[in-house]
Amino acid sequence: MYIGRFAPSPSGHLHFGSLVTAIGCYLRAKSLNGKFIVRIEDIDTQRCSSDNAQSIITSLQNISLYSDEPIVYQSHRHKIYQKFLDYLIAKDYTYNCQCTRAQLKQRPCPCEHLQLQGNGPYNICFKANLFMSDYFEDKLLGTIKRQNDAQLQHVVLKRKDNIFAYNLCVVCDDILQNITEVVRGFDLLNMTFVHLALYKALNHQAPDFLHLPLAINEQGVKYSKQNHAKAVILEKNSQQVLKEVLCFLDQNILDLDFSQSCDSILKQASLNFKLDKIAHHSKVFIY
Repeated sequence: MYIGRFAPSPSGHLHFGSLVTAIGCYLRAKSLNGKFIVRIEDIDTQRCSSDNAQSIITSLQNISLYSDEPIVYQSHRHKIYQKFLDYLIAKDYTYNCQCTRAQLKQRPCPCEHLQLQGNGPYNICFKANLFMSDYFEDKLLGTIKRQNDAQLQHVVLKRKDNIFAYNLCVVCDDILQNITEVVRGFDLLNMTFVHLALYKALNHQAPDFLHLPLAINEQGVKYSKQNHAKAVILEKNSQQVLKEVLCFLDQNILDLDFSQSCDSILKQASLNFKLDKIAHHSKVFIY
C-alpha cells in the first residue's frame, strides 16, 4: 500500500508553501488509494512549540486534511532515535565533531580525521561519503544529479546540546512508519542524497521521492516561517485557499464546485489528480 506523509515543523503557523506540500502529498496518496499521515517534526524544542503544532493541525483539519494514522510527535521519540544512532556508532559510520556553526561557515570540518575521543561535548556526525550516490530518480523531475554542497559533507546526527538532528529523525520515522514515497518541496532536493545515504547505512530500503515546486515571492524568496509568511487559513476561507493550491499545482479545477465542503472538493480533486501536470520549477505566488 502507498503511504505518504506530511511532516511540518511547528516553528510557526501553516503557510501557503507548506500547504502546497500537504495537499500535494494528500492528492498523491489518495489518487493511489493510499494513506496520508501527518507527523509533527518538533525535535528542536528550542524553535518549536506545542501551540504552533496545534495551530498547524487545526489548519489542516479546517481544510479537511486528516491523518489516516495517529499523529506522531518527534519530541516523544528520543529513545527511538538513540537506538538508531547507537547502531550507526557501533558500525563506525559516525565521528565526533567539535566545530561550532560559525566555524563550519568559514571552513570545511577537519574533525573526521582527528578521531576525537572522550565525552566532548561533541556533535555526532555521519560519514555520509561512505554511502553517497551521484544521482537518484525523482518521481516528478526525473534524474537528479548531486551538486557540490557543503551540507552534504558535514551531516550532524546529534548536536552538542543533545538535540537530535532533522536528518536522522526524518529517516528513522519514515522507516518506522513504512513510508513508501516522500512528497516535499524543491528546497530539500539536494538533502535527499544524505537521506538516501542514511537508508543504506541503516540497511533499509529507501522510499521513492517526489519534490514539488516552491511558492516564491516576486523577489524569488520562498514562503517560509523564517520569512514571516502569513498563516493561510487565517487570511481566507478554506475553499478559496484550496482552490489556489490546486491552481498552483496545475490541476484541472473546471469540474470542481468550490461551494461544496473541502472534503468533497478534495475527493474529486484526488480522482482528477495528474502528476505530470505539475510544474518542474518554482513559481511566483502573491499571497
